[in-house]
Amino acid sequence: MEMAKIAIEEYLKLFPEDEPNWTARLLEADTILNNTENYKKLGDYTGSFRSEENHQILHIFIQNDQLIMQFNNRTPLFLYPCSDSVFKAYNADNAETFRRVSNNRISLIEHEYNYQYEPEIYWKEDSYILEARELLEQVKTNEALAAFQNAYKENPEHYYLANYIQHLEFISNKESEDLNQIFDGYVGQYDHINLYREQDQFYYETEEGFIYRLLPLNESRFLIPSRLNSIFTIEMEDEIILGAKVLIRDGTEEIYSKTNEITPDQESM
Repeated sequence: MEMAKIAIEEYLKLFPEDEPNWTARLLEADTILNNTENYKKLGDYTGSFRSEENHQILHIFIQNDQLIMQFNNRTPLFLYPCSDSVFKAYNADNAETFRRVSNNRISLIEHEYNYQYEPEIYWKEDSYILEARELLEQVKTNEALAAFQNAYKENPEHYYLANYIQHLEFISNKESEDLNQIFDGYVGQYDHINLYREQDQFYYETEEGFIYRLLPLNESRFLIPSRLNSIFTIEMEDEIILGAKVLIRDGTEEIYSKTNEITPDQESM
């Protein structure tokens, strides 16, 4: 904390106009750090936290008695406490609010950036969830199913774990060849996204180049591992594919119409 104060004092010599903001933040930090019991509990806040909106993973760890946050492939930032649940980054652009469940265990982080957007949810993934994910990637279906069921029992507030259980139950009762034949019928262009299959895996790619893996929940609904709050669906009527949707947990939808393919005969007309 003393080193942080010295660094801030040096910074304020260069940018004195920022002094009001930093003075308030130092007072916040002093308030919580003077409570030695809370300071000793920094370890409670550490772990891996996965975004429910995208592929980002937020790592929280302790280094030199400071709480550090780091996103994948980004510069680490030290966090200072403002209360027993809210921490802010040294540059004051980020605020992390740790939410606890009934047994006082930290379950998620509400991540705010620059206070311009709605907080983004990052779910804490404990050893039960990480083990289940590893078994899933190893294609150990039965072991992964049992592991996700156990993880969901330990973390019932993690709603998305139920989707992994449904996925594993579905594929355990289907032959991969049958599934591939079904999914091959979905391959193609849907407005500005492209659905394709590669090595028995199903994906969609946006025009910006973002690629999302799809795991089937049934023959027309898919979970999106890097968008935990969303479900991908194929929309059909009378066995004709009309398009695709992404159903987001907040009730919003992304709608993509199936692009009609032009046959060689049509091109020659």
